[in-house]
Amino acid sequence: MIRCKPGVRLFGLRPEFAPIFVVLSLLFESRGREVVITSAAESKTRHRLSSLHYAGCAIDVRSKALDSPESKLFVLDALRGAGFAEFDFLLEDLGGVNEHFHIEFQPKRI
Repeated sequence: MIRCKPGVRLFGLRPEFAPIFVVLSLLFESRGREVVITSAAESKTRHRLSSLHYAGCAIDVRSKALDSPESKLFVLDALRGAGFAEFDFLLEDLGGVNEHFHIEFQPKRI
């Protein structure tokens, strides 16, 4: 199951995120957790002005629901290994107050 934190706006998100949501659901559900999107394309006061969030090319996902740093790193590695070459996957602020997965669609230029 995927839910959004109140105020999160998915309207305008790139369609390339659809398979990411499927993989996130499978990874979190296998650990008995739900996916919570904490940021997508909402208010410009939340991220720097050049953020990919405002172009519909980035989301943040709550990581604190996962029990351990090892579980979080497992999810990160699984996302990175799932074949989404045009995405970057980060686990920001591990162990800190702003800990989250940051996922961005950033096509590689040839």
